[in-house]
This record gives sequence, C-alpha cells and structure tokens, in this order.
Amino acid sequence: MIAQLKRKWIPIYLALLLATLGVTIALLRLWISTNNEQYFSAALLSLMLSSYISWYLVKVLRVKQTPRQLLTLVRCETCGYEEARLYTEGDALFQAKGTCPKCGKGDLVVVGIYLRVPVQVGEQQPNILSRAARFIMLIRRRRGACRRG
Repeated sequence: MIAQLKRKWIPIYLALLLATLGVTIALLRLWISTNNEQYFSAALLSLMLSSYISWYLVKVLRVKQTPRQLLTLVRCETCGYEEARLYTEGDALFQAKGTCPKCGKGDLVVVGIYLRVPVQVGEQQPNILSRAARFIMLIRRRRGACRRG
C-alpha cells in the first residue's frame, strides 16, 4: 500500500517542485532586469514554497514499510505446551487447532493473536504482547482465580 501511494504522489510532488523552481527563476530574472523589489519578494516566497515541497518529497521518500507477521499463539490445555504459528484465515480465540504434539492427549487452543514487528538494530525492543494479548492474559488470570475460589 505504501508503494502504491509513493507511485501516485511522487510524480505530483516532482511536478510541483519543478514548477515552483521555474517560477522562482523567472521572478529572479524579472527582478534583475527591472530592479523591482516586488519581484524579489515574490521570488523569495516561491523559493520557500519549493523548499517546503522538496522537504516533504524527501519525507515521503524516506517512508519505509516494515515487515510484519501476524501470529497465532496456541497452547495445550493438558500439559501447557505453547507454540507461535503464522496466522491462517479463520483463526479465532479459544478455537481448537488439533492435538498437542508433545503429550498427544490435550487439544491445542488459540490463546492469542498478535502482530510481530521486527526490531531494528539500536532500538529498544517493544513489549511483544499487544493490548489484545494483554487483555486475553487478564481474562485467563481472572478465569483461573474464579476456578480456584
């Protein structure tokens, strides 16, 4: 999606930049030939507009799409075995996803669906669990407290 937006807007920004630079050059030539200060003021305004457009163009060019993965966290109800898998269409919370490969007795249940974004070198690693996963963990803790009490 970001690549499509870049393909759409970069030519527009380039055309605007070239147009404003052309107007700036024409106004500077008029100022030199007539020595009228109004042409110089208009040339400065046009130069400021072209610098803003070029700054914004550089900003658009620097936008990069970070690779992301949507993961499904499954857990065995019997032995507690956990596994993160790639999300597949139709995964839903608390849905059974087969039998446990470790114990072979329990069912694997989807306990979380979250988005993993790779961390760049030098950045602090964010909390892996998203808000939705934290909410699910809170629900599981409350259910455990209800069963014990």
